[in-house]
Amino acid sequence: MYTAAPRKKLSTVLTLITLMTVLAIPSPALAADIVVDCDGGGVLQTEINGSSPGDRLLVSGTCTENILIDLLITGIEIKGDGPGLTILDGGLLDSVIRITSGRTVTISDLTIQNGATSGLTEGGGIWSAGTLILNNVEIVNNTTTANGGGIFAGGSLTVNGGKINDNSAVFDGGGVYTTGTAVFDGAAEIGANGAGNTAGRHGGGIYSNAGTVTLQNDTHLFDNSASDSGGGIYNSGGSLTLSFAAVNGNNATVGGGGVYSVGGGTLDMTGSSVDDNTAGAAGGILSADPGTTASITDSFVRNNDATNPAGTGGGGIENATSGTMTIDNT
Repeated sequence: MYTAAPRKKLSTVLTLITLMTVLAIPSPALAADIVVDCDGGGVLQTEINGSSPGDRLLVSGTCTENILIDLLITGIEIKGDGPGLTILDGGLLDSVIRITSGRTVTISDLTIQNGATSGLTEGGGIWSAGTLILNNVEIVNNTTTANGGGIFAGGSLTVNGGKINDNSAVFDGGGVYTTGTAVFDGAAEIGANGAGNTAGRHGGGIYSNAGTVTLQNDTHLFDNSASDSGGGIYNSGGSLTLSFAAVNGNNATVGGGGVYSVGGGTLDMTGSSVDDNTAGAAGGILSADPGTTASITDSFVRNNDATNPAGTGGGGIENATSGTMTIDNT
C-alpha cells in the first residue's frame, strides 16, 4: 500500500533551503556621499576608484589631477560647491577627465580648467566615450593640438547650464567636438572658443561629425572663431537643431560665420536668432551640398556680414551647391 511522505517535514526543508539561498545572495551596496577635500590632502582619483554605482563624490577645493574613469566605475556623480569654488585642474599635463565607453558620469557645480593634450590626443578638458551629464559646470582655458579643446564627446553629452568658454583646438571644435548625441540646455553658454590656430580648420564653438546636436532653451553660442568655416558651429553630415537658441558674434575666415552645415546634414531652426556674425562668405548661415537640408522658421537672421571683397556668399544666408532650404516667417 502507498503511503504519502509527511508534507510538514518537506515544507520545513524547502523553507530552510530558500532562507539559506537568500542569505547567500550579496546585498547591493548602498549609494553613499563621499567627501573629498582636495585642499586638505584628498585625492579625487583614489575616491573614484573605490566608488560604487550611485555614489556622490562631494568635492571641495582645487584638485590638480588628470582623472580616469574606466573599468567598472559607473553611475557616479562628482559634485562641487560651485564653479570657481571647486576646481578640477589638469595642470596642462593631459585631459582633466577621461571617461571610457560604457561609463555614465554626472559632473555638477564646479570648474574644469587647464587641461592640455598634444599630438593626436583629443579632448583638452574632457575626453568622453561614455554618457556624460554636466550640470552648471564651467569648462575654461583648455587646449588641444587635435580636436575638442573643451570637450571631445564620442558618446552622449548633456549640458545643463554652465559655460564652455575660452578653449582652443588646433584642428576642429574649439569648444566641443562631438560624434554622438549632444544636447545643450538651460541657458548654457559656449563662447570665446577658437578653432584652427593653423589654416583649414572648422567649428570654433562646436564641430559635429555626423552627430545629433541640439541647442535649446536660451543656449547661447557667441564670440567663437574658426580660421576656416563654421565660426559658431560646423555641422558635417549630422542633425543640428536650434530651438530658442542664439548664435551671435561668431567669426569664420572662409564661410558660415554663425552656422556651416554641409555633407548631407540637416538644420532645423525654430524661434532662434543668428545675429552679428561675420565670414568671408555667408556671414550668418551657409548650407551646402546635395542632400543637405535647412528649415528656418519663426527666427531672426540679422546684421551678419560677408567680408569677401567680391561680395559673394550673402551676408545673411547662402544656400549653395544643390542644397535645399525652406524659410518661413523669418
